[in-house]
Amino acid sequence: MTNAIDTSELELPYRLQYQESRTDSGGIMACRTHAYLGGILRDLGGVAQEVGGVADHVHFLAALKATHCLADVLRDTKTGSSRWIHETMRIRSFAWQEGYGAVT
Repeated sequence: MTNAIDTSELELPYRLQYQESRTDSGGIMACRTHAYLGGILRDLGGVAQEVGGVADHVHFLAALKATHCLADVLRDTKTGSSRWIHETMRIRSFAWQEGYGAVT
């Protein structure tokens, strides 16, 4: 079943690297960023059940295909969203902290 979605729900929190990179947690920047992160996950074949967070970190609740490598998915979401934030929102100092947490 290569098209099966893993039924494990994963909480995937990761933090911003620099304090000056903080998002506006409930504002337009955060909403657009959360939507963009969900789109990246969808493009990778996963399902973003919920994306949210606070000023200094973001949380995903996601389901991934059983064939996905979690580290690759997180690398791709962090890389893609960083590029998008640099180009679209012009926040050059923005960066995600290295690493992530995953809870099932």
